[in-house]
Amino acid sequence: MRSPAALVALALFGVLGAGCTQGVGDSVSRAGDSTVVGDARFEEGECRFEAPEDVEVRCGWLVVPEDRARPDGRQVRLHVGVFHRAGADARPDPVVFLEGGPGGNALEGATSDFLGRFGLYAEDRDVIVFDQRGTGYSEPALDCPELRETWLAQLDVDLSADAALAESREALGRCRERLLAEDVDLTAYHSEASAADVADLRRVLGYESWNVLGVSYGTRLAQTLLRTAPEGIRSVLLDSTYPVAVDGVAELPDRMAESFDRLLAACEADAACSTRYPTLGARFTAQADRLEHEPLEVTVDVEGERRPALVDGAGLRDLVFLSLYEAGLARAVPRMVEELEAGRADVVAKLAAVSAAQLGGVSLGLHTSVQCHDEVPFADRAKVEDGPRRHPELAESIAGQLVDGPGAFETCASWGAGHAPPVEDEPVRSDVPALVVGGELDPVTPLSWGEEVAMGFDRARFVAYPGLGHGVAAEEGCPAAVTTAFLGDPAAFVSSPGATACASTMPPIRLAAPAAGEIELVPFDADLGGVTVSGERPADWDELQPGVVVRQHDLLDPTGLVTLAAPGAGTERLLGALRFDGEPRPTGSRPVGDVAWSLYEAEADGAPVDIALAEVDGVGLLVALFSAPTEREGLRGAVLEPALDSLRSS
Repeated sequence: MRSPAALVALALFGVLGAGCTQGVGDSVSRAGDSTVVGDARFEEGECRFEAPEDVEVRCGWLVVPEDRARPDGRQVRLHVGVFHRAGADARPDPVVFLEGGPGGNALEGATSDFLGRFGLYAEDRDVIVFDQRGTGYSEPALDCPELRETWLAQLDVDLSADAALAESREALGRCRERLLAEDVDLTAYHSEASAADVADLRRVLGYESWNVLGVSYGTRLAQTLLRTAPEGIRSVLLDSTYPVAVDGVAELPDRMAESFDRLLAACEADAACSTRYPTLGARFTAQADRLEHEPLEVTVDVEGERRPALVDGAGLRDLVFLSLYEAGLARAVPRMVEELEAGRADVVAKLAAVSAAQLGGVSLGLHTSVQCHDEVPFADRAKVEDGPRRHPELAESIAGQLVDGPGAFETCASWGAGHAPPVEDEPVRSDVPALVVGGELDPVTPLSWGEEVAMGFDRARFVAYPGLGHGVAAEEGCPAAVTTAFLGDPAAFVSSPGATACASTMPPIRLAAPAAGEIELVPFDADLGGVTVSGERPADWDELQPGVVVRQHDLLDPTGLVTLAAPGAGTERLLGALRFDGEPRPTGSRPVGDVAWSLYEAEADGAPVDIALAEVDGVGLLVALFSAPTEREGLRGAVLEPALDSLRSS
């Protein structure tokens, strides 16, 4: 139920948008910089995060009782941001974002790429992002640095799943004792309490209605909100849906196995993939079995610190599961297998770094409280404990789970989060217009879950997007067009039979990049600092800037072609413009007419770089090919050599 690997950023705006009005029947008062509605108030305050460019930000705190049955007791403070795109006119109904996890730190994760993640919604609406109770900048934060430090210490230790679980549970216990000593009521942090917070937030911000956007666990929270406080909800967008009534704990191993099967099926269905990576499943299993006996050591970056990490067979399966959240990562899996067979681990190391980076993006105590209160009490214990038998290849991965496997019952018994009422395990019904979307590769919230929720709503449309993973509503092309149309007129959209037709025309995922012999070259001209160069480059590669084109088949793809030129610069200075792991090494020369190219090789982030240098009439020229090691030879012949043969300058 966690959010995808990439948690992106948001920011908030300085004044309420025009058209924000009080909800009918709300009793509202103002005291200084506070707005009070019932037991809730909004206090203006400074942003705890750096605002993104081109976005105005209004920040503050939603202050509500920790336990609404005791309104005079402890208060919790939820950090809130209202983001307004600079120069844009905002409609009166904003979009409020419900983060996943549970426990995702929404504001911290949002500020690095606001327009990339929320630009679609911010075109004509304000976007409201807040840290749910117990997460991120909110107070108290149910973070568990004790558990995070234990996990970091385990990165390079070859522990059994049982031993790792025991250490993790002991660290979680220390976190619990600290939180209790700080008078935190662990029974007050769950979906129903968070839904009440969301309802209060709309009222204290003064919006008559808004649109609710939930992703992953945020969709579960949105369903609870629809059940407990549907007032003021104009529409709901459920992206990668987690049904309230599903037994997610028992079904975790099934989801893991099915997601990998879908990836293998996608490769089999793709002629390029099945030709280049035949018997991919068997080859992956062979590598996982090998690593189970001989763990692979890689280096990962955690909060700016380089750390060693061991990847065993279970860890390799976990990394594939992680990669399926994002199609751009999933496309790297076949190459990962090929590299492992060749004795390299470039993709493994990068996926491990993505996984390790997530340790700072989730409030682990809040995650534990929500799971133990809302999910584990309703789990089928026999089915949960049968998971390793159903999927023996996943036994080690399942056994190490604190609150998502057989160990969840003991973990939750000692955590003490309480027990949700039975209604929290019953399907939610609603007549609010709803768009429910999902990606076919999603490893954690399968399409069947979204269909199940949509069928229980009176006015809902379900859309499955081919070739995509987890968190898909704002993807370019069809998903973005569907989302925009829905928000424009939700009621009309859900009754229009052709509103989602574009999804049927989306292509499946392409898991293999074009082979070297299939690369088409096209002419190009570029002005490089006063020197005009012309030549040939791959037609399908993206131009990042003049002289720089990249393939970007997947998010970890190092492949690119760089052309540099400068009058009187000298080749040594041009070499200094690029970053390598060490000094380039000479490998020979290549004469092309009157030009003598000097050839070098180097590495950048562990991947090979082939470099060619020349001076022509006082102009220094450099061409560098960055590639994956398994494709290097083919790309040199298909891309680098034609680039050298065709390059001209003036």
